[in-house]
Amino acid sequence: MTRTIDRFRTSLRTLRRARRHRGDLAGWLVRRPQLAASVLTFETALLLSNRVDPHLKELAELKTAALVNCEFCLDIGSALAHSAGVTEQQIADLPRYRTSPAFDEVEKLVLAFAEAVTTTPAVGI
Repeated sequence: MTRTIDRFRTSLRTLRRARRHRGDLAGWLVRRPQLAASVLTFETALLLSNRVDPHLKELAELKTAALVNCEFCLDIGSALAHSAGVTEQQIADLPRYRTSPAFDEVEKLVLAFAEAVTTTPAVGI
């Protein structure tokens, strides 16, 4: 429970410090209340799920944000990833994670999975 509270505090602190793109999300969510409810539900579930190491979750989220080119997600995600132990070298090497020595085998598998589930249109593996 303490770990969840710490992650919640880190998320709030990071969002408060964000200077760029913070208004983008708020603007979208105000105009789309169903989307706001969905995002709130998803983010709460993600925050409370403790089965996966936060370091791996943040890596996957950051890779996905890069693939879908979401500037808000990249901005906030990189700060959250840094607080979860993701190094600057890992963030810089995300586009070439397969060959980068900054990632171990488990991290590479997580990133490959994030890449596969983000592919549009979905294709068989």
